Amino acid sequence: MLAVAAGEVDEAWFAEWLRSRVRPSAGPLPRPSKTRRGTPLPEHDLGLIKAYCDDKSPDHIRHQVRIEATVRGRTVTILQHELFIDDWLDLMVARLKFDPEAKEWSLFWPDQNSKFHRYEDLAPGSIDTLLDEIERDPTGIFWG
Repeated sequence: MLAVAAGEVDEAWFAEWLRSRVRPSAGPLPRPSKTRRGTPLPEHDLGLIKAYCDDKSPDHIRHQVRIEATVRGRTVTILQHELFIDDWLDLMVARLKFDPEAKEWSLFWPDQNSKFHRYEDLAPGSIDTLLDEIERDPTGIFWG
């Protein structure tokens, strides 16, 4: 990360960079009980994802930054909600997709245009393994 003294950041550049990384917050999506194909997502895994997000969002900073997960079909997206001036913005952190036949999760990372790509450094596997990889972030692709 580049260390810059206060007042040295070009505000126009920062605003453009921020717009490229965020979308207006619509809040978390309601979680359907079943995927589009009718297979429910593993409740235990969803509980682990929620616990991971809660651990990354201590009470004393939730008024400024929150980590949350939204569920849509077989996909869980981890978002970082940040208060920017008077609006909440979403920074996409990672996406997890569940394969009900293999009973495995795959990990995806967002590019600057919010398009997700398969994370090639880790094979599909358990939710524990994928959450550990997001936390370790050896490439700097999830948390920067």
